[in-house]
Amino acid sequence: MTMLQPKARRPRRAGIIDGLDMQKYEVGHSEDETKCVGTIAWVTRDNVSAATAISMMMLDTTWLKPGEYIKKYIIVGNILTFQRNACIWDMEGDWLLFIDADMAWQPNAIKTLVESQQKWDLDIVSALCFQRAAPYQPTLYKLAPDDPRAYTFLEKWPEDSALEVDATGMAFCLIHQRVFDRILQKQGGIEFPSFEDRRKYRPAPFFRWEVEWGEDFLFCREARSSGSRIFVDTSVKPDHIGDVAINEDTFLREIAHRHPEANRFRAAVLESIGEQALTSEEAVLRLEPWRKEDA
Repeated sequence: MTMLQPKARRPRRAGIIDGLDMQKYEVGHSEDETKCVGTIAWVTRDNVSAATAISMMMLDTTWLKPGEYIKKYIIVGNILTFQRNACIWDMEGDWLLFIDADMAWQPNAIKTLVESQQKWDLDIVSALCFQRAAPYQPTLYKLAPDDPRAYTFLEKWPEDSALEVDATGMAFCLIHQRVFDRILQKQGGIEFPSFEDRRKYRPAPFFRWEVEWGEDFLFCREARSSGSRIFVDTSVKPDHIGDVAINEDTFLREIAHRHPEANRFRAAVLESIGEQALTSEEAVLRLEPWRKEDA
């Protein structure tokens, strides 16, 4: 008689990547808080930066009404797209706010983003973030007029405004639930399932990678094609944590020292979409406004 052998357990860190192997660490709420207004999901592969952890602890929730709460959790996994999709499937309330594990923000940043969404009934609204590597570009992307597959970033934008764009990043981005519903309706003619029904199925692939784009650009394309609009609140400017904190000043210093040939190239690209490049002189004045007063 053949004896059944027990299935061998795969040791941790054995060199096998399982995209569905994720851990969720949820921050609880009191029993008096009974209405979830939205969900914040911190997405990470293995750790959270110290600056991010401090921002979490300093989070201002005093603007919530009595009985309201925000669902908050950290999701740890191996594949970013799977993690984002799992967050969508597990969201509660009207909106989901993605925050990457290398971001730092002021205590009122989330309050400001939520208020902007509610004030103008926005589908998607992101904070103004900056890429962690040179040229430290802002997450303000517009499509080229003659190439529907090419994006460029803006260099000038109105302060303290909700600016409409064609795409943005997911590092600090609030998405209303109706965006997911519209994508499912267009792609398969089905509604976004209720929280209870979502427990029965694997998450839908809202986020995925393709050759041409990363997961954030592809999601923005599908959101816009299904009828949603994308905005960036230029008053909310979290730091992107690397060896140093990357923010608006980092970008301005890059422009201030940009080579004249690169300036001419960027001016031509932005002119093609009806926008303007930021000159080195303008960047210096924004970094050192006292120069303008002395001129």
